Amino acid sequence: MDRNTWRKSCLFISLQVAAGAIIYGGHQVAINETGFAVPADPGTATDNLAVIGVSDEFVDNTNGADGAAIVMIRRGEAFFLGNSSAKPVTQVLVGKPCQVEDSVTVCADDTVNRTAGTVMEVSPDGVWVFIS
Repeated sequence: MDRNTWRKSCLFISLQVAAGAIIYGGHQVAINETGFAVPADPGTATDNLAVIGVSDEFVDNTNGADGAAIVMIRRGEAFFLGNSSAKPVTQVLVGKPCQVEDSVTVCADDTVNRTAGTVMEVSPDGVWVFIS
């Protein structure tokens, strides 16, 4: 028997923000080990989840508990991010993953634990990264 299964695109989602976190608009966002949104960083051996999207707004949860603030995240499209000067993403990585250097910069560094997304285009001014 057919079923009318509810669905949504998840291209624009709201996430609960971690205690003490400040997330700036236009910055990459990851999920921490307890499931809350944080600014993306290179990650660690135990915190290596991929970037979930890019923040659509500024949120300050400095004085709030886990989940006290909500941030809107965009995903499912390519975002223009800065390219690392130390370990730059190059043309050879088009179609392949790149890593997070900081919340606005990507790099080509296999020792970094957090994946930013898939490189779509490299230009002299930055990198187009598809974040699914």
